[in-house]
Amino acid sequence: MRILVLDNQTSHIDTLARGLRIKGYGVVAATNAGEALSLLRAGDSAIDLIITDDATVLPDSGELIRCIEECCRRPPVIMMTEGRASGHNINPLTRFCTTILEKPFDMAALAETVERSMHAPALERPAARKPLGG
Repeated sequence: MRILVLDNQTSHIDTLARGLRIKGYGVVAATNAGEALSLLRAGDSAIDLIITDDATVLPDSGELIRCIEECCRRPPVIMMTEGRASGHNINPLTRFCTTILEKPFDMAALAETVERSMHAPALERPAARKPLGG
């Protein structure tokens, strides 16, 4: 399984990636929505799950949402939040979230959330959609 970790703080990415790799997951990372879009559109290796920080993607959520909508099989999305996922600052990406994970959390909670998200029903798109970047 390949997980895309999207966070604007590299120290957070390093910690999450290390913990996820210990659990046996493949990890790719992006520090902004533009990098994430490039990884999603590359198509050379499928992304099975996205873990993102709500503050990281907020300015570029629209383009990231459009990219996810183009996917034939939408990967589950876990959004990490410090409580900003409710109220007027809600991120538009939350409509794709399998889970909202409240900070702070430990690696055991993240691993459990990843497993639960991977067993959630897939969000399918019509097969006739154009491939990403096409």
